[in-house]
Amino acid sequence: MKNILVKKLMSRQFVQLSPDSNIQTLLERMTEANHSCVLISSKDGTPIGIVTERDIVKTLQQLDDPSTIFSLTVADLMSSPVIRLNQDQSLFNALVISRAHNIRHFPVVDDQERLVGIITSSDLANAHFQVVEMQSEMIEKLVAQKTKELVEANQELLALSLEDQMLAIGNRRAMEVDLEYTHASALRY
Repeated sequence: MKNILVKKLMSRQFVQLSPDSNIQTLLERMTEANHSCVLISSKDGTPIGIVTERDIVKTLQQLDDPSTIFSLTVADLMSSPVIRLNQDQSLFNALVISRAHNIRHFPVVDDQERLVGIITSSDLANAHFQVVEMQSEMIEKLVAQKTKELVEANQELLALSLEDQMLAIGNRRAMEVDLEYTHASALRY
């Protein structure tokens, strides 16, 4: 999980608005793109906030007259400061941050702090499940290989236990096995 980077999992398709955009524009862009969040960035592309469906619902619940929401700007709704992930962070680090802060949407930035993508907790969970499945397959293959080696070693040990090492002929145990086989065969026929 440490060698899987956020940049391999992130989506490069995201909706981005400035903080002074109106709510009507926000809703239209979310609907058009079928996204559950919009990233708010400064003019230089640095993420400064995020507006999710939860933020919109929470604001609507707090307003006495829900129609007044259209008089607000995106800056009034956005969650800020936004916790962001660097595109070179590992899946493990992203999962830890997601769980620690209970965040479902992360802006992804490059080394200059410019917005390059978005990653959701669903993306992280799916990647984690794929890693677990790959590890399970590797473990199953390793167990099968080790089981085969163990069976071969047991067969070799059985052969060694029936042979005298100095004379390279069957020992007393081998003779007893042969006598049992011969006795059983004689009783049958």
